[in-house]
Amino acid sequence: SVPPASLRATDKIQRDIEHSLKLSGLFYDRRKNYYKNSGKPAAKIVSIPLMAQSLMTLLRGEPDNARARPSSLIKNDAVYSALFSDEHPLDAYVFAAVMIKRIETALKRRSELSARDRNNLRFYVLYWTSGWALKKVNMSAGTFSGVNPASISDADIENAIDEVSSEFDLAGNSDQTAKGPDFKQTIKQKLQKNIEAHFKAKA
Repeated sequence: SVPPASLRATDKIQRDIEHSLKLSGLFYDRRKNYYKNSGKPAAKIVSIPLMAQSLMTLLRGEPDNARARPSSLIKNDAVYSALFSDEHPLDAYVFAAVMIKRIETALKRRSELSARDRNNLRFYVLYWTSGWALKKVNMSAGTFSGVNPASISDADIENAIDEVSSEFDLAGNSDQTAKGPDFKQTIKQKLQKNIEAHFKAKA
């Protein structure tokens, strides 16, 4: 059987994303393992499913579904079209790719986290890091127009890991926790409180 991502690989939007990511030093694996076989480092390669998961997190605010149903994001035509659209600024795809790779690298540096922990946390950390940087709990593709991911510091990512992993431990620290809507709501509510406290402190 042909993987769902391979059926989408020739779409114009996928070619546009590949070109945009290359300008940012990343390699979009539109053709499975093409860049791996070309000797590019794994830390610089972004797959179509990973992009879909990152977009589901940022554009729809659903890190739980990003964690639980990666392949269905590409199989479902309506969901795919909402995530991968010519109407979205290419900045949104670049932002998603750069940030998820930075977050994966940061999570790997945390010796206290297992591979399972990293897999469960990464999209929640992406959501928190991005939402905190933009001071929004609800984001859309247009939110990222003109936003340079380099404006987000490593310290912001580390803080997001601390915040999310702490809540994750309290919520049960399991695959089911990461895949369920309750933890998503916990993270959204905590982020909203932190944003409100930030603005109150500045007032």
